[in-house]
Amino acid sequence: MSNRRMFWVVPVLLLGAAVVVAGETAELGGVVADLKWKSLDGKEVSLGALRKTDKEAGKVVVVHFWSYKCPSGKRILDEVKAMAEACEKNGMAFIGVCAYGESEAELKAFAEKNGISYTLCCDEGKTGTNTLGAKVVTATYVLDREGKLVYRGGWAKAMDAAGEANEGKEVSVKETKPAG
Repeated sequence: MSNRRMFWVVPVLLLGAAVVVAGETAELGGVVADLKWKSLDGKEVSLGALRKTDKEAGKVVVVHFWSYKCPSGKRILDEVKAMAEACEKNGMAFIGVCAYGESEAELKAFAEKNGISYTLCCDEGKTGTNTLGAKVVTATYVLDREGKLVYRGGWAKAMDAAGEANEGKEVSVKETKPAG
């Protein structure tokens, strides 16, 4: 192979190695695959669309896996709603993802009854659950503006991590034990 071709091959291979391929579990510090879900209002939610580009600054994204059927999910609902509001107020995205057998109709009814206004999606096929490694009901993940996984664990520390990432700082606590 000529040196000229090698010049292009190496960066392309390195870029490919930095992106998590769908089906693999995301690693801390790695770019998460472009997960896509359908929100309860029928819109596509795409992690890739929230990332930094040449034209857009990108958003810090908090992805919160939960279930309204789980006692801990119900118990922390008010705190999670407050976290979602704080994210939106500070220019971050908050996505609630249900992947534990909830039907879309049941989830819509629960959201309406409980005043949930943040983006809610069902993770049909558990692609997001598997990619991010969500093994318990209330697992929370934070992605920086470039789509890198900078925090995973319990919801209580996720807001600190999101705030640090939103300020362009290194996340001080990258992993905690998820509650659930």
